[in-house]
Amino acid sequence: MELIPKELEAILPPLYAQESVDDPIAFIKLFDPCSRYTFFVLEAQREPDGDLNLFGFYRSPIGPDEDKFGWASLREDRRAWVSSAISTSHRRPFRH
Repeated sequence: MELIPKELEAILPPLYAQESVDDPIAFIKLFDPCSRYTFFVLEAQREPDGDLNLFGFYRSPIGPDEDKFGWASLREDRRAWVSSAISTSHRRPFRH
């Protein structure tokens, strides 16, 4: 299962591109339909080893007090997203 297709990866801004933007745009939404967990991908960068580093906003499954901006490694987190039946939404850019 390919969570982030190459065509979609190509439109993601590089890391830090939206750093000074007051209301950054999320380009990908990774989520678990059975819980509150959601990761809004704002930026990404492919590493030399092939991994895709993502930066975005997390909606924690624990609750709103744990929501935060943070990093994710597609390679490291892919297993958790797939095993949790994570879906990908990428119809068009949106604001969270």
